[in-house]
Amino acid sequence: MGVVWRATDVRLERTVAIKQILPQPGVSETERDNMRQRAMREAKNAARFQHPNAIVVFDIAEHNGDPCLVMEYLNGPSLSTILAEEGTLPLGRVARIGEQVASALVAAHRAGIVHRDVKPGNILIDETGTAKITDFGISRAAGDMTLTATGLIG
Repeated sequence: MGVVWRATDVRLERTVAIKQILPQPGVSETERDNMRQRAMREAKNAARFQHPNAIVVFDIAEHNGDPCLVMEYLNGPSLSTILAEEGTLPLGRVARIGEQVASALVAAHRAGIVHRDVKPGNILIDETGTAKITDFGISRAAGDMTLTATGLIG
């Protein structure tokens, strides 16, 4: 599991999101190592492509042994939150969101990356209606080893 913080990159004077990947209580050192590998894979996979409808990963750091992804901050709710608050959305809005997400996924696929967890909670919508996909935590890239631990990155 993880937690996302809004922070300020003091060097570049910009707002960023920091996703701290937290281990579940009682996990073994092997599972913690797998978690670190997954976080590094997410950062590397996200850094392999840039797209206006995908959250940019700027860096990966460590805090108290836990990986932290430094990412683009998007001021807006997830599609999951919007659906919970508004219910069924108008067809035109759904089509715009779908087109944007599909465009980002095409770019990811061209970079050899399969997201593997596309869901409303991983789609963020800003105040202008721009949709951006995030959370490449279980994505796979061509040549990746399979890590089978589950529930380590949310």
